[in-house]
Amino acid sequence: MAIMSAQSHALVEALVREFLAKDPVRYGNTLASFELEAPRSPSSVTNRNVLRKSLGLEKVILKYKKQQADPSVSLPSTLHIIVSEYLRKAGGTTTTATAAAAAGGSENATSSETNPPAEIWPPPNPRSAARPGFAQPAAPTAMRDDEYTEPKPAAAPTKKPPAPQSRNEFDDEDDDEDPVIEELSAPRAPVSRRGGGLAGSPAQLKQTTESWAMEDMEDELSNFSLAPKMVPRGARRVVGDLTRPGTAPSPNFGGFGGGAGGGSGGSLSPSEARECRELCFAVCFGTPPDSWKQGFYFNPPSMADQQFGLVQDKGGPCGLLASVQARMVANAYRTHAPSSVDAFVRATCDPRSARSLLRDALADALVAAATADGASTTVALVAASGSVSFDAMLRSAHVTRVPASSRAEVARELERSCLPAWTSKDGFGMVQFLLSAVLTRGVATCRGEMDEPTNSLLAMHGYCTQDLVNLLTLGRCVSNVFDGDMDVGGMRMRGVPSGGDVGLLTLFEWYGSHEVGKRLKCPSTPTWVICSESHFSVLFGLAEPRRAGASFAGDLLYYDGLHRQDRLLRLTLSSSPTGGHTQRIGRTAEERARFADHGREAVPPLEFVLETKWQGVDVDWNGAEKIL
Repeated sequence: MAIMSAQSHALVEALVREFLAKDPVRYGNTLASFELEAPRSPSSVTNRNVLRKSLGLEKVILKYKKQQADPSVSLPSTLHIIVSEYLRKAGGTTTTATAAAAAGGSENATSSETNPPAEIWPPPNPRSAARPGFAQPAAPTAMRDDEYTEPKPAAAPTKKPPAPQSRNEFDDEDDDEDPVIEELSAPRAPVSRRGGGLAGSPAQLKQTTESWAMEDMEDELSNFSLAPKMVPRGARRVVGDLTRPGTAPSPNFGGFGGGAGGGSGGSLSPSEARECRELCFAVCFGTPPDSWKQGFYFNPPSMADQQFGLVQDKGGPCGLLASVQARMVANAYRTHAPSSVDAFVRATCDPRSARSLLRDALADALVAAATADGASTTVALVAASGSVSFDAMLRSAHVTRVPASSRAEVARELERSCLPAWTSKDGFGMVQFLLSAVLTRGVATCRGEMDEPTNSLLAMHGYCTQDLVNLLTLGRCVSNVFDGDMDVGGMRMRGVPSGGDVGLLTLFEWYGSHEVGKRLKCPSTPTWVICSESHFSVLFGLAEPRRAGASFAGDLLYYDGLHRQDRLLRLTLSSSPTGGHTQRIGRTAEERARFADHGREAVPPLEFVLETKWQGVDVDWNGAEKIL
């Protein structure tokens, strides 16, 4: 048997790719796997004109176009046209009903050759209908199609198919009707999309495509997003493993199978990519928001006392950045034991010191995710550079697996293979770190620890959930902040099993909707992630403020990477002669809610947060503008 040439292989791939992209509702996930298994290359055929001319179908295509009732409607896929022509040649004229059935068409299709029904071709799979109350997956962009009547019997093309040529060399009578897009990154037709993909029910897909006439395959493929299968709230999922041909899943790596460690690795499998997208970004239609496309980078030298501080460009990823920042501060406290603000600045604001603190903080978070409850024996390090889109990043990402037993080895490998990509200012560094944490902990383990296993780690608007913050600060993807586990009406709600270097304080506790346990209020270092007004930031001290007899005093430092502070804020706590906000406003949730609704005094929410741990204190902002 003759070996398929590279030219033939490229044409076969193009036929399959175009056929799948024609029906995004039915074949969206199949195309996702195909794109991962056979990624496009410079030799790929991604233009419909080139494909059809390379196969010698110019005359056949022209006949189809002349028989169209609506010239603005695009043709079926090239593969369907080829099959229809061979069926016609072998057994006579095929009816519209036969053609529709072959293409998965409607059972109501008729043999009329003059009035084809106006609907999406092929029709959507009824099992993919929209589900109430849950976001539909991002789907590849579809072109508008009708069902087509096959042409009258005619001699099939007899000339030998020409070899593929540069698309600029083709200039025939149908080029104006089927324009060529020169670049895959060219501007695309307007589409109602969110999070990088077309989302909606089959009816919405049809409505979106009604206004399009361009037939070029490149548009369909350039708009395609590797979207996960979405599962409604409360449903349970059975996950299949789509491993690459010729490979077998390895035992117990992050819930997916993987290597034994020691620096081994490979690419993300389709199942890993799909499950990570679903766990992390399901509420965002399977794609991280634009605010998450940034890496870990520091303040400029002009911000002398904050050069250790990570910068947040836009709202959304504050929980991830604050968790990493808090681990950096905890490491600085444990390593340098600074006794003053000036000593802390000297220890952390040198660029090399700041980078080392960042590397160690990232390594600590991943090792904790692996070793907590013995979830995994390896740490997964996901890295990809130079990607312009999330889908491209997933396709090119490389996963290195390092033994979790050696924190030093994890740090060395992270420095070597990950930090160049993770610290790129406008790259996917934060996303790659999050994927590393999820793969290290294991998707199944994360879902088993969450109160609601069908939730995602990002909430609406790209905000971080408490599950995500706990994963990065505690190594466990639990949803709560109280100590231990709690039984609520027969439901086991998992809390904090043990303390660590980083704690947490939240405004929700001031208003009585959360209870923060002692394990988070009293970490091993005076470092806390602060949750206030839907935003996460960092509070830390050189020593924890303590009460001595009737007096109470201590300094705390506050850093927020989003608000671009002029300087590191120093807050001085002292005993309040009037009992602080707790005494003045009240201790019950009802009293505090009433003050929030009707109080005439503007109180910085951060002061309320501080009183959840240090009750009855006054806060001196030392001349800085209060954050209201």
